[in-house]
Amino acid sequence: MKINLTKRQYRYLVEICLLGAYMIEQSKIIEDSDYNNFLKYILSFSNDFKFEIDGDLLQGVEQIASTTIKEIEFKEDFVGSYNEKVFWKELASRLASKDALHQLGDEITEFNYASYVDLKNTLEEKYLERFELSHYDNNELPY
Repeated sequence: MKINLTKRQYRYLVEICLLGAYMIEQSKIIEDSDYNNFLKYILSFSNDFKFEIDGDLLQGVEQIASTTIKEIEFKEDFVGSYNEKVFWKELASRLASKDALHQLGDEITEFNYASYVDLKNTLEEKYLERFELSHYDNNELPY
Protein backbone atom coordinates (compact mmCIF):
# COMPACT_ATOMS: atom_id res chain seq x y z
CA MET A 1 0.00 0.00 0.00
CA LYS A 2 1.22 3.47 -0.79
CA ILE A 3 -0.09 6.60 0.87
CA ASN A 4 0.64 10.03 -0.58
CA LEU A 5 0.83 12.85 1.94
CA THR A 6 1.42 16.56 1.67
CA LYS A 7 3.96 18.17 4.01
CA ARG A 8 1.11 19.42 6.14
CA GLN A 9 -0.54 15.99 6.29
CA TYR A 10 2.78 14.42 7.24
CA ARG A 11 3.16 16.90 10.08
CA TYR A 12 -0.34 15.99 11.31
CA LEU A 13 0.54 12.30 11.10
CA VAL A 14 3.73 12.88 13.12
CA GLU A 15 1.85 14.93 15.71
CA ILE A 16 -0.84 12.25 16.07
CA CYS A 17 1.81 9.54 16.36
CA LEU A 18 3.76 11.53 18.94
CA LEU A 19 0.67 12.26 21.00
CA GLY A 20 -0.26 8.58 20.87
CA ALA A 21 3.28 7.60 21.84
CA TYR A 22 3.16 10.11 24.69
CA MET A 23 -0.07 8.59 26.00
CA ILE A 24 1.35 5.07 25.73
CA GLU A 25 4.56 6.13 27.47
CA GLN A 26 2.65 7.82 30.28
CA SER A 27 0.34 4.86 30.85
CA LYS A 28 3.17 2.35 31.38
CA ILE A 29 0.58 -0.37 30.80
CA ILE A 30 1.84 -1.99 27.63
CA GLU A 31 5.18 -2.88 26.11
CA ASP A 32 5.73 -0.08 23.64
CA SER A 33 8.60 -1.44 21.50
CA ASP A 34 6.29 -2.13 18.53
CA TYR A 35 4.88 1.38 18.82
CA ASN A 36 8.37 2.85 19.07
CA ASN A 37 9.43 0.93 15.97
CA PHE A 38 6.41 2.23 14.08
CA LEU A 39 7.11 5.77 15.26
CA LYS A 40 10.73 5.43 14.16
CA TYR A 41 9.52 4.22 10.75
CA ILE A 42 7.16 7.21 10.35
CA LEU A 43 9.89 9.61 11.44
CA SER A 44 12.35 8.06 8.99
CA PHE A 45 10.47 9.91 6.23
CA SER A 46 11.02 13.29 7.89
CA ASN A 47 13.70 14.36 5.38
CA ASP A 48 11.33 13.67 2.48
CA PHE A 49 8.90 16.16 3.98
CA LYS A 50 11.54 18.63 5.21
CA PHE A 51 10.36 18.01 8.76
CA GLU A 52 13.26 18.50 11.15
CA ILE A 53 13.88 15.73 13.65
CA ASP A 54 16.99 15.71 15.79
CA GLY A 55 19.16 12.81 14.56
CA ASP A 56 20.00 11.83 18.13
CA LEU A 57 16.31 11.26 18.75
CA LEU A 58 16.13 8.70 15.98
CA GLN A 59 18.90 6.72 17.65
CA GLY A 60 17.14 6.69 21.01
CA VAL A 61 13.62 6.11 19.76
CA GLU A 62 12.27 5.48 23.26
CA GLN A 63 13.00 9.15 24.01
CA ILE A 64 11.27 10.49 20.91
CA ALA A 65 7.78 10.90 22.27
CA SER A 66 8.68 12.59 25.53
CA THR A 67 11.28 14.87 23.95
CA THR A 68 9.75 15.75 20.58
CA ILE A 69 6.24 16.09 21.97
CA LYS A 70 7.40 19.33 23.61
CA GLU A 71 7.79 20.82 20.14
CA ILE A 72 4.12 20.41 19.29
CA GLU A 73 2.52 23.78 19.96
CA PHE A 74 -0.88 22.47 20.99
CA LYS A 75 0.44 19.64 23.19
CA GLU A 76 -0.15 21.36 26.51
CA ASP A 77 -3.66 22.42 25.55
CA PHE A 78 -4.45 19.04 24.04
CA VAL A 79 -3.15 16.91 26.90
CA GLY A 80 -4.52 19.28 29.53
CA SER A 81 -7.96 19.31 27.94
CA TYR A 82 -7.89 15.53 27.55
CA ASN A 83 -6.92 15.05 31.21
CA GLU A 84 -9.64 17.46 32.32
CA LYS A 85 -12.33 15.64 30.34
CA VAL A 86 -11.16 12.21 31.51
CA PHE A 87 -11.14 13.38 35.14
CA TRP A 88 -14.75 14.62 35.05
CA LYS A 89 -15.96 11.62 33.03
CA GLU A 90 -14.35 9.20 35.49
CA LEU A 91 -15.70 11.11 38.50
CA ALA A 92 -19.22 11.10 37.00
CA SER A 93 -18.94 7.40 36.23
CA ARG A 94 -17.84 6.48 39.74
CA LEU A 95 -20.45 8.65 41.44
CA ALA A 96 -23.15 7.24 39.15
CA SER A 97 -22.02 3.67 39.90
CA LYS A 98 -22.17 4.34 43.62
CA ASP A 99 -25.60 5.98 43.43
CA ALA A 100 -27.08 3.32 41.14
CA LEU A 101 -25.78 0.54 43.36
CA HIS A 102 -27.24 2.25 46.42
CA GLN A 103 -30.64 2.78 44.74
CA LEU A 104 -30.84 -0.88 43.72
CA GLY A 105 -30.18 -2.20 47.20
CA ASP A 106 -26.37 -2.40 47.20
CA GLU A 107 -26.30 -5.65 45.25
CA ILE A 108 -26.07 -6.32 41.53
CA THR A 109 -27.46 -9.62 40.31
CA GLU A 110 -28.19 -11.07 36.91
CA PHE A 111 -31.80 -10.00 37.44
CA ASN A 112 -31.12 -6.32 38.06
CA TYR A 113 -27.93 -5.82 36.02
CA ALA A 114 -29.76 -4.26 33.04
CA SER A 115 -31.53 -1.86 35.41
CA TYR A 116 -28.20 -1.03 37.02
CA VAL A 117 -26.58 -0.20 33.67
CA ASP A 118 -29.53 1.95 32.57
CA LEU A 119 -29.67 3.80 35.88
CA LYS A 120 -25.89 4.27 35.97
CA ASN A 121 -25.88 5.73 32.44
CA THR A 122 -28.73 8.10 33.29
CA LEU A 123 -27.05 9.25 36.49
CA GLU A 124 -23.70 9.64 34.75
CA GLU A 125 -25.25 11.95 32.15
CA LYS A 126 -26.84 14.02 34.92
CA TYR A 127 -23.51 14.36 36.73
CA LEU A 128 -21.75 15.38 33.52
CA GLU A 129 -24.44 17.97 32.79
CA ARG A 130 -24.14 19.32 36.34
CA PHE A 131 -20.35 19.55 36.08
CA GLU A 132 -20.59 21.30 32.72
CA LEU A 133 -23.26 23.78 33.82
CA SER A 134 -21.30 24.59 36.97
CA HIS A 135 -18.11 25.22 34.97
CA TYR A 136 -16.09 23.18 37.41
CA ASP A 137 -12.36 23.09 36.84
CA ASN A 138 -10.13 20.29 38.09
CA ASN A 139 -7.54 22.88 39.17
CA GLU A 140 -10.03 24.45 41.59
CA LEU A 141 -10.58 21.29 43.62
CA PRO A 142 -9.02 21.23 47.11
CA TYR A 143 -6.82 18.15 46.86
